Amino acid sequence: MSSRPRLRLFCLPFAGGSASSFLSWNHLPNVGIEVWPVHLPGHGVWKDEPLVNDIWQVVDLLAPAVSQQIEDLPYAFYGHSMGALVAFELACNLERRGERLPDALVLSACPPPPNLSQYYRSHTEGELLNKILKGGGFPSEITEDPDALEYFLPSLINDITLLKSYIWPTQRKPANVPFFLHGGLQDVIAPLVGLSAWREHTNSSVTLTAFPGGHFFFYHQAEAIQQQIAAGVRMTLSGK
Repeated sequence: MSSRPRLRLFCLPFAGGSASSFLSWNHLPNVGIEVWPVHLPGHGVWKDEPLVNDIWQVVDLLAPAVSQQIEDLPYAFYGHSMGALVAFELACNLERRGERLPDALVLSACPPPPNLSQYYRSHTEGELLNKILKGGGFPSEITEDPDALEYFLPSLINDITLLKSYIWPTQRKPANVPFFLHGGLQDVIAPLVGLSAWREHTNSSVTLTAFPGGHFFFYHQAEAIQQQIAAGVRMTLSGK
């Protein structure tokens, strides 16, 4: 009989991606983490649902569902690329609702919100799509397969619109949640050097970990990532 998990980890996917990106994480060696991939409207198994291209609507949809699943275990959010921004805004939404905050945010391959907002708003949607598809911002196994790309393209375009319309609330107070920042050593989409600016957006601790690989290092470093999350959250919980 497996031991009771010590942490529930809600995982949020990259732009155009889906919860299926994290299905293999359930088969990793037991590190005390219960993985809950998060389904975004219009993505993956929810593809028949309308897409939502406004981040505030997305987190308003997710927050009530998440709040029903956080009473019995410590919990954390893991977000990769766009998923990191959604994870951060989801945590802020839960705080405004008076819900218990996550015990940690694991923010992977994503610059801090003001930088992200400025970048996306300074380019057209066509320019952004071209940069993502040709610059390593989308999995190569999809971009190199015309049928797969056709399937994922509507959700990717939707998420580019979501990111482009995101405006950083300038009066936002820093979060009271520990940040674990993950970056790829060869990532040219979200370079490692820019991730440390997330420190300005929390009153708690910040830990930056570099992993070998480009923007999608989390596909190839899943076991090392979960081990690092387990160790970091265990240290955070022991200090409470």
